[in-house]
Amino acid sequence: MKTLTLILSFLFLLNAHAQPGKAKTLDEEMADSFSRMRKMMQAQGQMMNQMMNSLVTDKDFDNFGSALGGGPKVVRKDEKKSINYELHLEGVDKDSLNIVVENGLVRISGETKVEQIDESQNSKSRRVSISSFSKAFPVPQGAEESSFSVEEKDKSILLLKFNRTKI
Repeated sequence: MKTLTLILSFLFLLNAHAQPGKAKTLDEEMADSFSRMRKMMQAQGQMMNQMMNSLVTDKDFDNFGSALGGGPKVVRKDEKKSINYELHLEGVDKDSLNIVVENGLVRISGETKVEQIDESQNSKSRRVSISSFSKAFPVPQGAEESSFSVEEKDKSILLLKFNRTKI
């Protein structure tokens, strides 16, 4: 019974895709099936690329860092001749801060330190939390990686600056 079902299914597939007046060989049918499968896989790959490109944008780095000591907040500022990132360094140990730009990536790492002292009439407690952070994101599109510079805007803000590429 299983063999009969397989044979009927196979014949149905052959007839379903056959052009009128021309019967396809098994090799032609298989080649046709693989061709359709390749086209579907290419379409799926294109859809995935579109989806991924729309999910990750420069806005995703605006809140880089968190209240949990995740590192500095990074804010992008577009200027006419440059693309800048402000690093808000509240709670970041500046001696531990490391910024590297290479191979199309900006890498920022360091440590944050949060200290809290609680005092009451009979006691005093001190809590210290130290955590490390590390983040990498792409050099912005339209920027020259080799033009990277760092400026201190004020005591708690660093400015990462990239010159725009010349068109």
